[in-house]
Amino acid sequence: MIQYKTLANQLMAEIDSGSMVAGQRLLSVRDFSRQQQVSMTTALNCYNFLVERGYASTRPRAGYFAQKPVLNLRTIPLQQFSPEPQVAAQPPLIHSQHPLATAQMAESLLPLQQLGNAARSVFKRAHAQGLHYGDSNGHPFLHRALAAHYAEAGFTLNAGNIVIGNGCLDSVRLALEVTTQPEDVVVVASPCFNGLLDILRSMNRRILEIPSTRQGIDLVYLEDIIRSGSAAALLLTANFQNPLGHQFSNAHKAAIAELANRYQFPVIEDDVYQELSFNGVLPLPIKHWDTDGNVLWCSSFSKTLCASYRLGWCEPGRFYPLFAARRRAESMGVNMPLQAILADFIASGNYRKHIRKLLPLLSQQVRDYRHYLLTNTRDDLAVSEPQGGMVLWCQVPRLNSEQLAADLDTEQVAIRPGNLFSSRHYYHDYFRINCGWPLDDERKRELDILLQKIERNRTGEVETA
Repeated sequence: MIQYKTLANQLMAEIDSGSMVAGQRLLSVRDFSRQQQVSMTTALNCYNFLVERGYASTRPRAGYFAQKPVLNLRTIPLQQFSPEPQVAAQPPLIHSQHPLATAQMAESLLPLQQLGNAARSVFKRAHAQGLHYGDSNGHPFLHRALAAHYAEAGFTLNAGNIVIGNGCLDSVRLALEVTTQPEDVVVVASPCFNGLLDILRSMNRRILEIPSTRQGIDLVYLEDIIRSGSAAALLLTANFQNPLGHQFSNAHKAAIAELANRYQFPVIEDDVYQELSFNGVLPLPIKHWDTDGNVLWCSSFSKTLCASYRLGWCEPGRFYPLFAARRRAESMGVNMPLQAILADFIASGNYRKHIRKLLPLLSQQVRDYRHYLLTNTRDDLAVSEPQGGMVLWCQVPRLNSEQLAADLDTEQVAIRPGNLFSSRHYYHDYFRINCGWPLDDERKRELDILLQKIERNRTGEVETA
């Protein structure tokens, strides 16, 4: 990233977090350049970028002052409804790998050279053990590297309880297999990532959506459902949930873990976006507050390193014997050389360095996409303000997002229509876009097409739950 944008992104993060309050006077351009040890031109470009993005204002003979941008007064609406189990029809298959449609990052953000160096290092010292099946639960070196990595952020894992799988969704699927049966009800937060809904449908599980709140999910509904015995498990993401991008508070996470432990109720936690926190602090998962092993914590490298590696893991708590036996029964394990490469990448410190370099870039990209959408459209577009991750959840009253997606397809542009994120036919006036690619001229052209098409795909009535 250009130096002045890196500095501006740091200041914007401070303003968003409240550590720098609106109205606070910024250092003079000269003092800022001295503090940051940059040229006056870089300092001035940084401040002008803040003004352009709405994060600073100028006053004659007084200098620059911090402010919260007022791009749009509409917050993203949250559906409210009474939970009812659904056996949802299979939606149309989504195969598009278009940059706006699929939550993944551009190659320019990936540490490809460092991963190549790790691969060469591993293969130089490879021996006969690397040519055999190995432990079906995964490479012990990777277990230890993961446990040490998360321990640095205050999240303690038992390395011996980690089971390596083929990506996060593969671990989620296995967790569902050991905690539920066909026809069982599984609780999810609404809206819910369509990939999780697809897994539940394919496994013949009934889906019970609970409304999301600004803090997380409706805990009153959740406890009523758990206490009644009408559901078999809870499946959710507490850190930067896809598509909302919000983070549950620690109190909310602890409350969910307490319910799980009190009722011995399985919670399957999809934590694939945990590392992508825009404030640079690794958030704790629900698993951190799990005292009895009722939380099956799943994650992967798909969102932080390389989606095509398809390597993830689960710490299944008290379900470890069943989980490990099921993994052993269906495969002899996951690609052992690749596990060794990623373990080396973590243990060397390169993974932590990559995350520190990635987060300012990714958070800036999300800001850029949001700013572009809100400054180039009508006032009735609502766009989420994610705290992490890489997607934006958008809503326009009376929009038919399914038809919008079809119209965009004719222009070789793709989004995820909102109806895919529910089993209850909600969110028809919502859509999700990915911000994992830098906002270059091509992405701007595609967003311009999207904004033009929105006006042609409005229905006569506003959707209600």
